[in-house]
Amino acid sequence: MLHILLVILKILGIILACLLGLLLLLVLIVLFVPIRYRVDAKKREETIIKMRVSWLARLVFVRVWFINKQLHIKLRIFGFTLWDNLRPKKEKKVKHKKSSKKKSHNPKSESVEPDIKSMEDSPSTVDEIQEDTKEEQKKNIELHKCTKEEESANGDEEDTDPVEEQAEKEAGKLEKFTNKIKGIFHKISKLGTTIKNKIHKVLDLIKKLCEKKNLVSVFLNEEMNKTGIKFALGQLLEVLKYCGPQKIEGELKFGTGDPESTGKLLGAVAFLYGYYGKSVTIEPDFENKVFEAKVMVKGRIRFIRLLIIGIKVIRDKNFKKLVKNARQLKEEL
Repeated sequence: MLHILLVILKILGIILACLLGLLLLLVLIVLFVPIRYRVDAKKREETIIKMRVSWLARLVFVRVWFINKQLHIKLRIFGFTLWDNLRPKKEKKVKHKKSSKKKSHNPKSESVEPDIKSMEDSPSTVDEIQEDTKEEQKKNIELHKCTKEEESANGDEEDTDPVEEQAEKEAGKLEKFTNKIKGIFHKISKLGTTIKNKIHKVLDLIKKLCEKKNLVSVFLNEEMNKTGIKFALGQLLEVLKYCGPQKIEGELKFGTGDPESTGKLLGAVAFLYGYYGKSVTIEPDFENKVFEAKVMVKGRIRFIRLLIIGIKVIRDKNFKKLVKNARQLKEEL
């Protein structure tokens, strides 16, 4: 029994060691296998940009095109395309339900024979209907006479003096004019109060900014903070330099149409000669306005280098003090 238990524990230990070994291998692959990138750009009649990023012998591969003002991005993992922004989406098939045919109900088709038969069975109903129609006609005539009398009475009441009507109209116009003047003065006074409130807000903001400026200046003038900021900026430049391209090749032809401005631009480009060196050919055109370019850059990034820089920054005493002082400054602000 004890022997069987030891065999089981041995098997479990081997499995656990294999899992830990695979995990360690995966971590080492992520840290030491570089991410490679390459960018090709061309500008003549149209702009064409092609970029590709690969990792682990292109098992993870991203390709980006920008051609004819259209962006195309494709992501492949282990040879399978996981995402393509221009891939047409599959349309979902919609199952059409069979509509049940309902019989149309036509009310006109209903039989009216019972009504006719009932009227035939009672002969006295015809005389009653005739008498009712005569009474309704008499009532309509009386109502018509009454309405005419009311309209004539109203017409007599509405006949007023035209002088009084003119005076009422002028009084209404004067009232409208005074109301407009009052509204204009009310808007002006309201605008004045809003401007006054905004001026007070701006003055309060300037006062607060002056107080914050003093706090920020004290923070920046402290010697330990200066050292921490300098160290952090140096490490950031090191990261940018490491992530930058290791190889640059290209051709550049430019001209602004003005010899003076073209010469100034040439001087600015020549200032960066130490970075791109002889791998980039520059051709200025002092007569024509032109811009043509063809550039290829490529490089690689390893996460182990970024991890080392990050650990170095976190462990620095000056940087720790800088972070602590920055938090205190944030609370005070």
